[in-house]
Amino acid sequence: MKILYGVATALLIAGLIAAWGEMWRQLAYAPGLTPVVLYLEAELIIKSAMSLCVLITIFGGMGVPIGPIVALFRQPSAARIVALCLALLGAIAVLLGALAWLYGEIAIRQATAETGISRADILAPGRAEGLLALSMGLFPGALLIGSAFLTQWLADLLPARRKPA
Repeated sequence: MKILYGVATALLIAGLIAAWGEMWRQLAYAPGLTPVVLYLEAELIIKSAMSLCVLITIFGGMGVPIGPIVALFRQPSAARIVALCLALLGAIAVLLGALAWLYGEIAIRQATAETGISRADILAPGRAEGLLALSMGLFPGALLIGSAFLTQWLADLLPARRKPA
């Protein structure tokens, strides 16, 4: 299980870097737009998903040190449960970000089909908005699944505490 957490963390970090790079490339077509402006101008569904990802980052971030601490107290069964909860919360954040990005792409395709305009400078803000939502989901995903990997690794590394006889 810890190999799966490690691979997932590496893939999420790579995806996060790619999403941020593509977002900044799209913003080159729309000078003056920043991630803050993209967040404020986002559609309601995308903004809701981004807000939930921020909440998962804040509250999940508070849980990040809990897993390794439980593992350091040599409670492997509790550490595995904490690692599973962290990984599940990270997966939910990634799913929210991916769904918001998909919603943004569908909106772009619908607008392109209705108007017939497909210039990069017109489509760039919408694409950057979706990529911002995706990266806002990938960040807590990488953070929480990475913490699950560390928790699982520590739980397997340290021997379980034995009860005194």
